[in-house]
Amino acid sequence: MSLRIFLRDTLPLLVWMGIIYSLSTGAGGATHTNSGLDSLLARLFPFLNRALTGSERDAIHYYVRKAAHVTEYAVLGILAVRALRDSMRSMPSRTLWGAAWLLATVYAATDEFHQVFVPGRTPKVTDVMLDSAGAIIGIGLMRIATQRQRSETHCQQTNLFALPEDLP
Repeated sequence: MSLRIFLRDTLPLLVWMGIIYSLSTGAGGATHTNSGLDSLLARLFPFLNRALTGSERDAIHYYVRKAAHVTEYAVLGILAVRALRDSMRSMPSRTLWGAAWLLATVYAATDEFHQVFVPGRTPKVTDVMLDSAGAIIGIGLMRIATQRQRSETHCQQTNLFALPEDLP
């Protein structure tokens, strides 16, 4: 693997994994993120923030935190596909998508296991399931983008009405 490919494809994956790991520390726990979310709600929706009951606020916190799980692992799934695609070019694309999902899901499981050792954090199997679903979403988006790009390239190459200077 060349340095250019490493910097372009693999390094972003490793950096994102580091960000996820740092969010699994005490700083990423509910007690720290809820106060930030309350501040954001107060700035964006001051009228709504004053009207919310404690249980409504807790529900918002819960759903925002779970959406964050899905989102951070969707990004991880996309980055995993990018990092693995060159080394798996000779294999069926199905294998690439599966390997990217497996990498993200195993990382999610180890991330939750890591939380056993972090005071104030509680590992949850449901979070691994959400993370895995997020990875599937990201990988699916990457697959759609890849197929669309191939389709556009094919259409450009087979355009019977294109002038020679319009063709790649």
